[in-house]
Amino acid sequence: WKALWWMLPVLTYAGIRDSTLGEDSQLGLPLVPLLVFHFALSGVGLGYLLFVPSGSCIRSCGSNSDMMWEMSPVPLLSRLVRYIFWITLFAIKFILALIIFRAMFEATVELQIALPGRESVSELSKIYYSTEWGSDFLLWFVLWSTTF
Repeated sequence: WKALWWMLPVLTYAGIRDSTLGEDSQLGLPLVPLLVFHFALSGVGLGYLLFVPSGSCIRSCGSNSDMMWEMSPVPLLSRLVRYIFWITLFAIKFILALIIFRAMFEATVELQIALPGRESVSELSKIYYSTEWGSDFLLWFVLWSTTF
């Protein structure tokens, strides 16, 4: 059941991609409830990974194989300062990544190159074997690769 649980975001994403096709949609699912369900499911999974320790009963039902030593007691104020520090650091990294991604996306749009993932399946089937799409995809791949 764990494999199904971790595959649910992939399945909801596939449903979202299908529902954005409009009239060409095969499943005919509504977009907004799928988006809400996808983000809620992804948020629950992220929270689970971040806040549930690997040796807890929720994950492994009593197996403390990852805990080699007892945890040392940490005062509440120190723990609070640590959490605030890491949340602030990750928030800054996230905002910086959004700025970089937006700038890179706008640059690729201004260059008028192919945007993989933005074409529908019917568009891709028409232009997939063209040399222009291949060169645009290669340029897109190189630009995004150098961004990271």
